Amino acid sequence: MSSTPLRAALALALSAALAFLACGGVAPEVPADTADTAVAADTTVDDAGADALDAAPTDGDDGDDGLADDADGGPTDTAPAGDADANPAPADPYEAFFADDVVHEIELDVTPAEWRALSDHMRAYAATDSLMRSGRYFRATFRYRGPAGDVVLDDVGFRTRGNTTRTVPEDEDGTRHRAHWKLDFNRPFDEAPGTPAYEARKDRRFATLRALNLKWADDEDDPSKIRERFAYTLFREAGVPAPRVAAAHLVIKIGDEAVDYGLYTAIEDVDKGFLKARFGSDDDGDLYKCLWVNEGPATLQPITNPRAVGVKAWETNYRPAYDLQSNEDVSQHERLLALVDALATKSGDELA
Repeated sequence: MSSTPLRAALALALSAALAFLACGGVAPEVPADTADTAVAADTTVDDAGADALDAAPTDGDDGDDGLADDADGGPTDTAPAGDADANPAPADPYEAFFADDVVHEIELDVTPAEWRALSDHMRAYAATDSLMRSGRYFRATFRYRGPAGDVVLDDVGFRTRGNTTRTVPEDEDGTRHRAHWKLDFNRPFDEAPGTPAYEARKDRRFATLRALNLKWADDEDDPSKIRERFAYTLFREAGVPAPRVAAAHLVIKIGDEAVDYGLYTAIEDVDKGFLKARFGSDDDGDLYKCLWVNEGPATLQPITNPRAVGVKAWETNYRPAYDLQSNEDVSQHERLLALVDALATKSGDELA
């Protein structure tokens, strides 16, 4: 096994332990493109090594920062209806979206100004973090067509994602690149807290999800384009509370130009909804994201660096190895520290 899959496996195993921790402390980046279906056009997307994809029209309608909120949710709510009804919302849009036999159609409509602002911001942020791991979100219209029900959502937050694989989507000379993306369906942007518009936005979901991760892989890393999907399935079958995964064809429409970005792996976000879906009412513990960079790696070995545990502040490039993503205002990290201490000082039945 190469170092990258092994590291991913270890990271997910560690995340599983911390997911249990999130439920009370009792417990114990890059997939796919459709280069074979490229359509001829004037502009291409440079994926830094894989085949370029050509811009192509779609059959769709023409035309801050931080994580999704901590309110209760998960696979229980229904997705908002869009302006198309060719595929009405099913009884369980969550299961429909994560079906194994579907390639979903996703389109992001972005204004040229917003698209330029995203790339300009990443280039400027490189002075703070050379890996350009900004947490700032930009606005797009999200369009989905498929068995989870046709949906259109305005002002969805989107940004690039990845710890060591961040890519500026468009160079200053106009060359475009594939990137991993994070979508935030309930980002309030300019809505004032406490207003009906703010509350409605915070309650908004797609297929019961607050957020969705989109990742791609080049031919060298994953010629099959399905390794990551199988890996997550394997973890779940082994009892690890791993995310659900689907296949999606992504088109980004920049102004009037639709650019085919190919096949992506759509990955459920690990957030409050993820915990509630798997642990029910026992979902109010501390959830940590474990990192390998900056103050990391997170190994569950005794913690000697106080900066290794905390809440990420991307604006100042503070990235703790154990990044708390729930209960940020009240947790003193006592559950995590108790777990690390137990693993270092106890064995056998003492850990039961």
